[in-house]
Amino acid sequence: MKERVLTRDGSPALWSASALSPWLQALSQQGIFVNYCATADRFRQIQSWGYTVEHLPGPPGKREMLRARRKTSLIA
Repeated sequence: MKERVLTRDGSPALWSASALSPWLQALSQQGIFVNYCATADRFRQIQSWGYTVEHLPGPPGKREMLRARRKTSLIA
């Protein structure tokens, strides 16, 4: 059986808003966030934070991936 330690189901805390938010806020204005967790929940969550989000074809072994870019400055 294959271990799924870093998967959404194996480690849900790694995919929470509190875990992802610092990574996204650390991006430069032209930064791009890429993730293999391309679920609809993650897509909507990142989009709600002011990012343009799109699904892309994944590499071999992955069906798709998610790419997010900043729409506007998120720094207050």
